Order: sequence, then structure tokens, then C-alpha cells
Amino acid sequence: MIGRESRRDRRTQLSPNRTAAVTSEADPTGLADYLRRQAGAVEAALVDRDRAGLADAPGGPDAVVEHLFTDAFLVEHTDFPTFEAFLGHAGADSVWALSRWIDWVLDWHVLGNTRFWSWEWMVNAAVELAADAAAVGPVRCRACGARPAPETGSSVEEPGRVDETWIRFACDCGATGRLSVARPDGEVRAAGDVTVAGANGALPRPVPEDGED
Repeated sequence: MIGRESRRDRRTQLSPNRTAAVTSEADPTGLADYLRRQAGAVEAALVDRDRAGLADAPGGPDAVVEHLFTDAFLVEHTDFPTFEAFLGHAGADSVWALSRWIDWVLDWHVLGNTRFWSWEWMVNAAVELAADAAAVGPVRCRACGARPAPETGSSVEEPGRVDETWIRFACDCGATGRLSVARPDGEVRAAGDVTVAGANGALPRPVPEDGED
């Protein structure tokens, strides 16, 4: 399994705007709200590789998969740059094709190529991370105005932590940042190149380049 620094280096090799595209398709706001309300059902459907369990999701089951298993998540936690590569290494063209796999065989693939011990744990990490990010609100990159993707957070790195929830984000432009929510007051703190959109959902203006107005 490759080291964390190597994973970070691979982010620069991803296709341009890949992460932004994944998190902006099929109404990300609708998907975020769906995840907040249906996190348990989403997790159960993905663990069982049951497409029918996500039939009512905004954009359909495949939109949920793309929303959860972003390039940022895969680069941070697995040996692969994309979820497609993770599936391809297993000889599958979709997560639903894995329904033919015996559970322990899929778990072995996950154990050998990710930081997780099982497919269930990998799904749980992706769902909880996305749900935490959704609870913070629409997030934008300060540098370019795009939607960065969550790559890791306290639910993955510090499960059971109760005093603070934090999420680290990565944008295709190369910017990164972290949002944290303190408990019990709920104050949101931002560090780095991420920000929460205003009440009207407006994107922040991109930071001007040197010499621009």
C-alpha cells in the first residue's frame, strides 16, 4: 500500500475539474440533504450492493456513488486515483456488479488496497464523511469558487470524538482547507482555502490574480 504523501502527489495527476464535476452533478444540494436524512439506508444499500435501495435518490443510485466516492476520498484512503480504478482492479465496471462477489472476497480486495479492513467499513467512512460535510453546508473553494470534495475528517480519523467535528477538503485547483464544528455551541471554523457559502448560496468571488482588479 502506498504512503500518504504519494497519494497527495497523485492528486495533481487527476483529470482537470474531475472532483468538481463529481460533486456538482445531479444537484449536490439535493444529494447532501438526502444523505443527511437517509444515511443509514444509503449505507445499507451500498454494503449490500443493492441498487434498488437507492432508487429514490436524487439523480439515481449512480449519483450517490459518485457523490460519496470522489477522487479526493480515493486518493487519500486507497491505492487508486479514482473509484473507477478501484472497481477495474476488481474486474467490475460498477459497484452493483460487485453484488456477485462473496463478501469475504470483496473484503479481501478492500483490505489489500485501502486503509480499511472491509467493504462495510469503507462504505461507512464515505457515508459519514459526506454526511458531516453536508451538515456544515455548501462549501466553496476560496481560490477558484468551485466545490471542493471532502477527503477525510474526524469521523474517519478520530471516530467517537464528541468535542469537535472536522472535515478536510481538496479542490481540483490544488487548494485545500479544513472546516470544523465545535460542540456543543456549533460554531463553524474555517482554515485554509475553503469557506461555507452564504445564506443565499452564492459562491465567493475567486481570489484575483496579481495585477487583476
